[in-house]
Order: sequence, then C-alpha cells, then structure tokens
Amino acid sequence: ITEIFGNVGIGLTALIACLMLKAETGERLRDVVTFRDFRFSLVIAVTLAGWSLGEVCDHLMGLILSDHMTIVPDVNSMDGIVGVISAVICAPIFEELIFRFSFMGLLKKNSGMVFTILVTTLVFAAGHFYNVQGTGNVFMGTVLAAYVYYKTENILYTMCEHAIHNGLCYIPLENVKFLGVDVYYEKNGFILAGWPWFLLNLVVLCLAVAWLTWFFRFSGWKRKQELKGLSDEEILG
Repeated sequence: ITEIFGNVGIGLTALIACLMLKAETGERLRDVVTFRDFRFSLVIAVTLAGWSLGEVCDHLMGLILSDHMTIVPDVNSMDGIVGVISAVICAPIFEELIFRFSFMGLLKKNSGMVFTILVTTLVFAAGHFYNVQGTGNVFMGTVLAAYVYYKTENILYTMCEHAIHNGLCYIPLENVKFLGVDVYYEKNGFILAGWPWFLLNLVVLCLAVAWLTWFFRFSGWKRKQELKGLSDEEILG
C-alpha cells in the first residue's frame, strides 16, 4: 500500500513539474519524446557506461573510505510485483520527468551544460540517499545519463536506460562468483568488488565511453540533428 501511494505521489509531482516547466519555458513533453532516429544502441552504451562507472567508483571509494569509517549497508528492498513495477516502470518514467525533463529544462534556460548536468545529478543523488557509497554510485551512474539527455533532448533514452539499470539491480550478484572470485565482498559496510569483476567493469567502461564519444563527435549524429526541421532548399543551400 505504501509503495502504491508513493507511486501516485511521485506521479503527481511529475505532472506538476511538467506543468511548471511549460509555464516557465513553453517546453512541452511531446517536444522531447520522439522515436525518429531513435537508436537503441545508444541506450545500451549509456547503460553499460553508467553501470560500470558506478561499479568502478564504488570499489575505489570503498577501498579508500573503509579503512577510516564504517557505514550501515544498504538494505533497501523493493521485492514483490509492486516493487518491481515501481523500480522498472514508475521510477524511470516519473523521476526522468521530474529531474531530467523539468529540472534540467529549467536550469539549462539560464545555465551552461556542465552546471546544469552536475546540479541536476546532485539533486537526483540526494533524493536517492542510501549511504555514502550508495549515493555516490547513484551520482556517478547518472552523470552520463544526464549528458545524453542534454545532447539528444529525447527523454526516451534516459527512461529506457533508467528502467534497464533498475532491472539489473535485481540480479543477485552478491551470490555469484566471476572467474572463481566473489563478485562482491564487504568491508566495514562498504561493498567492494572482486578483482576480476572490477577489471571487467573497467574495460566495459572504457569501451562504452569510447563508443559514446564516437557517437556524439564523429558519427555524423550532430550534423543530422542540425539538419532536422530544415527544408530541402536550406539543406542544399
């Protein structure tokens, strides 16, 4: 019951945020929802980059801080069908409308890209406070998602990434061994990665970031976006 009311509440908050953005800037949701030239490969790349970045930073943060402090492990649970629906459907839709579409929309009106992305991601992470490591994971994992939305202005990319990421969180990796080594182990409440898992995520991160760099800088995507909405005469001229 609590989760159902929570979903209703966040849904109403998303509606109000969208209406506020429209009143302030004139931007409508249909302006940032388009299937034209939608590339699922971009969703996969930003999901892999965001997940692996979070894993790498989690481990490095844990290595440094676990020698100096103890934290309470995150025991947040979203089990059950309602929990799955909340995490994989409601949260990706409503939270993206609140933080990415509405909040970023208001900030970028008078701010640059770096400021807009960092402030939005800080607020998003603060709204997902678990412990210092968990919140750091959320921050690092969503920086790239915010960048992708800023560049594409298509909220479907971050909604899909958000849904896939939350779905992956249901995989019980704490019970898995990779190359004979536990994927995770705990030290003073911090979750650290076994060295094979850490190296795998480091490689995935480098490959995914390289692909995103190629996509936005060298694939011709930017030029295609600039040509959208132009007439044939304007394109040829």
